[in-house]
Parts: sequence; structure tokens; C-alpha cells
Amino acid sequence: MNSATIEYMSAINTLRDFSEKEAGLSVEIFTDGLKTKLENSLKFLIDATTLKKLLRLSEKTSILFYYSFCERALSEQPPPKD
Repeated sequence: MNSATIEYMSAINTLRDFSEKEAGLSVEIFTDGLKTKLENSLKFLIDATTLKKLLRLSEKTSILFYYSFCERALSEQPPPKD
């Protein structure tokens, strides 16, 4: 596994752990777009500090997905010909 992919998988685990333990939320990761989005269908209250950290972890996870995707795409391409 490439280093960016390892970091991405670690970020997913961190996001899931934090979301479940601190915010009482479950996480779904969608990789069909490069945006950070939190969806909620229920009304709930969450501490501002917890929400900020949840947003930071989500943003970090999406950025690491992008790095991982690029790293894998570059490693699968043949080297340029002279």
C-alpha cells in the first residue's frame, strides 16, 4: 500500500472513532466526489468544539483521499518515453 493510502485509511479510522465516541454519529465515506459534506436527517445538539473537530477530521480525510487517489494513479501509469 502507498504511503498516502495508509494515511487515508488511518484518517478514516480516526474520523469514525471520534464521530462514534464523541459525537454519537456514524460515518459513511463516499468517494465519488472531492468535497467534504456532513449530512444529517435528525435534529441534534452538538458542542461547537466537537463539531469543529469533526469538520477538521472530515476535511483531512477528504484531502488524504485525493492524495491517495493521485498516488495510485501515478504509480499505475507507465513512465514517460524519451
